[in-house]
Amino acid sequence: MAGKKPPLILHPVRIRILEVLQGRQLTPYQMHAMLQDIPLPSLYRHIKLLVEGEVIQPVSSQQRHGAVEHAYEAVPGGGRVSLEEFAEISPEDHVKYFQTFTGEQLTAFNRYINQPDCVPVSDGLRYFCTVLALNQQEFEQLWTEIHGVLAKYQQHPEGDGRTRRQFAIEAIPQTNFSKPE
Repeated sequence: MAGKKPPLILHPVRIRILEVLQGRQLTPYQMHAMLQDIPLPSLYRHIKLLVEGEVIQPVSSQQRHGAVEHAYEAVPGGGRVSLEEFAEISPEDHVKYFQTFTGEQLTAFNRYINQPDCVPVSDGLRYFCTVLALNQQEFEQLWTEIHGVLAKYQQHPEGDGRTRRQFAIEAIPQTNFSKPE
């Protein structure tokens, strides 16, 4: 049986919650201001699921209109699926999760590109695809290096002219493209 984390985090609303929380501590009202298309009651339900799944955690609380409101942050590593959990996912579920993952990428792209003031080149919009011939050891080394570089830059605080940019990486083994003899 596959782990509980993939269906928990690979959900369109929860992916977006994790995106806005990356490197931030936010209350549900602050999240809602960034995710206005998600109704506040729905946002609260998804936050509760992410807290129960130990993907996000409350970091502070304050009184707001007679109730206690928490600020949340992502648990380090909480939004990642382990290799063990990944290995347990069925091919059918991989298709479903990958569609959710890439669907959210397309949704984020459309939100950006449909802004009246978007200027793709100067805003830093990029997309790129390449094919590399790697053995398993080389692939694992590259994957580790990519994650190391991203982790280094994830430490940068917002401000100082920095713009949040979403990076999405997939590594898909190619089949039926072997070099002819």
